[in-house]
Amino acid sequence: MIEMQDIATGKAPEEVRKGMGDIALSQTLMEILKEKPLFPDDDSFLRKLIHLVQATPIASPVGKAEKRPPRAARYEPGDMVLINKGKFFYGEGKEEKEIKDDYYLDVFPVTNKQYIEFIHDLSDYTVPYVDQEWAKPYNWDKEKRTFPLGKENHPVVLVSYDDAIAYCRWRTKKDGLSEREGYRLPNEQEWEKAARGDDGSIYHWGDEFDKEKCNTIESGISGTTEVTSYPEGASPYGCQDMVGNVWEWTDSWFDEDQDTRVLRGGSWSNYLEIARCADRVRYYPSFRISDVGFRCSRTLK
Repeated sequence: MIEMQDIATGKAPEEVRKGMGDIALSQTLMEILKEKPLFPDDDSFLRKLIHLVQATPIASPVGKAEKRPPRAARYEPGDMVLINKGKFFYGEGKEEKEIKDDYYLDVFPVTNKQYIEFIHDLSDYTVPYVDQEWAKPYNWDKEKRTFPLGKENHPVVLVSYDDAIAYCRWRTKKDGLSEREGYRLPNEQEWEKAARGDDGSIYHWGDEFDKEKCNTIESGISGTTEVTSYPEGASPYGCQDMVGNVWEWTDSWFDEDQDTRVLRGGSWSNYLEIARCADRVRYYPSFRISDVGFRCSRTLK
């Protein structure tokens, strides 16, 4: 920060200016840094500067790797990140695949708080509910049409593939988008690229399992958690909760029979051997399970 202030006031030595040449200081930050000759010892002022620095973009020099958001950036449910087109290692055998178009993906799975807007807007749409003992902690109140108390930022579960598609269509209409540019479910290759990056890592933070970065059986929680609980487990693109917590519907068929859809990511009810970026399971589109949710994507053309 002191070096940044020296740059703003023109006092930085040549080697410092060269060393920080990729940092694009905003005009607002430049003006603040010029206010005092020395870096101020003031907690309130420091917090403002830290906020501005976090919001300052890093320029990507020509010829270097594509710019990505920081893994642990501060996101909110509903935020999306850009996943760049291109080649990546896919599946258990790390086969090279290529995605032809840039696309956006939700940082987090869709939450109960997001889903309730859809439920309230479509007053005749069935709320997430399964008449089984195992579903009781996650069943919505049919009369009040609301989610279980205290789970507003948990991923919505007990939703079928068709429910997820219906939500995507509603969100497209709500945001005034055309069908071509609207929301959809990612296919499994898009999901995996966003989860593990280009280098084919086992988990979305790397190759070593860490129970502090995801919600699996090893975490000992035995249920869903808030989607923002594991920022340090973010993928190379900044997506979170892609290992553990809930399986996620994709738009891909599991095989040529085309009767089951692919789910990715593992859940709170799975061990680490299952909750890997490359692992895939199949469910019938009509299934509603307590550890299955979804996130939305959009194609950028």
